[in-house]
Amino acid sequence: MKYYLIIIMLLLLPGLCLAVKPGTQSSAGTGCEIQTPQIDTVAVNSNINFHAHVINGTNGKPLNSSDVSCVFHIYNNLDSHIGIAYSNHTTFEKVYDFSFQINNNFTTAKYYSYILQCNNSISGCFVSGTIEATPNGYYLTTEKSIMFFMFAVFIFSIFILCLYWTIVLPYQDVKNDEGEVISINDLKYLKIFLSVMSYIILWMFFGIMDGIFSNYMYEIGIGNYFEWAYNIMLAFIWPCIVVGVTFLIVSYINSKKLQKTLNGDWFK
Repeated sequence: MKYYLIIIMLLLLPGLCLAVKPGTQSSAGTGCEIQTPQIDTVAVNSNINFHAHVINGTNGKPLNSSDVSCVFHIYNNLDSHIGIAYSNHTTFEKVYDFSFQINNNFTTAKYYSYILQCNNSISGCFVSGTIEATPNGYYLTTEKSIMFFMFAVFIFSIFILCLYWTIVLPYQDVKNDEGEVISINDLKYLKIFLSVMSYIILWMFFGIMDGIFSNYMYEIGIGNYFEWAYNIMLAFIWPCIVVGVTFLIVSYINSKKLQKTLNGDWFK
């Protein structure tokens, strides 16, 4: 079993390495300074409204649209310029709040860079940073990596335990040396139940791994394999349950008949 845990750990280990938030780099000119809320992640195909405040670098007072104009540039991971937004009077929610509507740019899951530059006739300043577009808009932190790892190990351990007892538990009734049945083996019911549960738990495990890799560790590129396995098992999960329940009922009825035969009840 320890080898299975090592395999799971190796699969999820890249998440621990990737769980470092990109830092935001900023720079201020001699005449102004830009302050922005830090945005680390957005969901793929989402639109954002980027806000900024521009401060006078000398006296610390906020500047408005009559004092300075600003332009927002966005680049993809290949450093291609893919979007631009201008500040104007219609985009100010407040007199000192510079707002930039960024639409239809975060089309794929990857890193994007931005530069916001502001200037007037005598001075200028800028701020730059990175934004990661992820499938669900959330970033894989170290805490989440550990939580997902422990949960995946827990589910897979239950699967291995169920599979082990499914294999080990006997199904045949107890027989003597002549091959005659002398008692009913009630563990057969547990064996049938555990065989169905092993299938269901393995299906759940593939679903968990698909969610982890598709939403947080998509850069590794193996999430599609877990999704493929999950969907195939999903297609057979109800037939598996029906067959298991039917087999359980038939085994119980046959065992009751055999028990009556062993007890001689048929002749009473």
